[in-house]
Amino acid sequence: MKVIGNGSITKLEKGKSRAQCRKWRLRVQTDKGEKPRRFTGTWTQAQEALKEFIGELSTPVSDLTFGEYAEKWLRRRELSGDYEVDTLDKERQQIKLLDREFGDVRLIDIDKPRAEDGLLAIKNGNSPSGRVLSGTYMNQAHARMKAIMESALDDDLIPRNPLAKVKAPKIDTPEKQALPRETLARFVCAMDALPLDSHTVAARLAVLQGMRRGEIVCTPWGDVNSTSLFVRDSVSESTGRPKGGRPKTPSSVRELPLMDYMAQILNRWKPVQAGMLACLGLEQTDETPICCSAIGGYMHPQNLDRWWRNNRGTFGLEGVTLHELRHTYLTMLGATGSPSIVIKSLAGWASLAMADTYVHEDATANREAVKHLGNVIDFEIAKIEGGTSAGTSSGTSDHLAEFRAIL
Repeated sequence: MKVIGNGSITKLEKGKSRAQCRKWRLRVQTDKGEKPRRFTGTWTQAQEALKEFIGELSTPVSDLTFGEYAEKWLRRRELSGDYEVDTLDKERQQIKLLDREFGDVRLIDIDKPRAEDGLLAIKNGNSPSGRVLSGTYMNQAHARMKAIMESALDDDLIPRNPLAKVKAPKIDTPEKQALPRETLARFVCAMDALPLDSHTVAARLAVLQGMRRGEIVCTPWGDVNSTSLFVRDSVSESTGRPKGGRPKTPSSVRELPLMDYMAQILNRWKPVQAGMLACLGLEQTDETPICCSAIGGYMHPQNLDRWWRNNRGTFGLEGVTLHELRHTYLTMLGATGSPSIVIKSLAGWASLAMADTYVHEDATANREAVKHLGNVIDFEIAKIEGGTSAGTSSGTSDHLAEFRAIL
């Protein structure tokens, strides 16, 4: 492709000076038409990005390998500022995997048979672990390679996308399962028998408030009151630090009405945590994570996952993932008759097409749904702790009496 001229840079933020602007459109004229690209950064960085863009368009097709182009593709996404660090890290790992078979292969030489053979070789052991990879993992790798090759097609580097005719591997991850109602109640009772700590509180927040693990380890005491918990941020899987107000989706920023039981747990846990931190010479503040690490900072989501895998057998939940606790909460909301739009709002999902079309979010409905679900769970726990039917009032513990009051 022949580049004509030196390209141009246009500000995308009206009213800002060149020194203040951080969003730009790069344009390069070629013999096949104008090639635009968005860029996020300073003016100086935009100038460097334009030079890189021109160099990329000027590179002869015969010299560009899949590995080289994949790096350019990833860098383009990094510079756009539109993608989270976790997303980019995941894509970087997928490209590293694909490079084992395609890294040194010219883009123009990758046809349908070569793509199929390479992906099959990766699946059957040409991976960093040397193990056969799951269909689900390979489905994601296929999607990543297809996106990269589609971008190469858009850049006029290849005549067609060979992955368009390569069948995606079948997803073989077992479908997520929700805990049965009685199992959930026994799980909560089993945790009540353990001392309160960041991990057991985190597990409760997953199964009784439907929070994601990154949200659980990020939420500070300042975002909790007697009736609600506010989800505003999430801890990054790659850095172990808050994303800085960039949760999974805009809808992830939400208010979660607290179940009475969960509010009681948090009220009990807060002074316990304060005492533990005081022993370390630390003060508990509104910025302290509810589920902090052993040294009072942010717990890494993977560490929470590791604790769960090591201890779930204690609760009779071997094989149950931490995310399935959240799945249980949302499934039970549906089973108790909560409208789809309420479940969407409490889950922090970006969309639920049918619900978005016909229903509007309602904070009152959210509270009623959580209260109703809390009553259902409390009823099951009351049966277990009472050792008899929920209608019997004699011989119950103080804890059971609390649930009676709720019911």
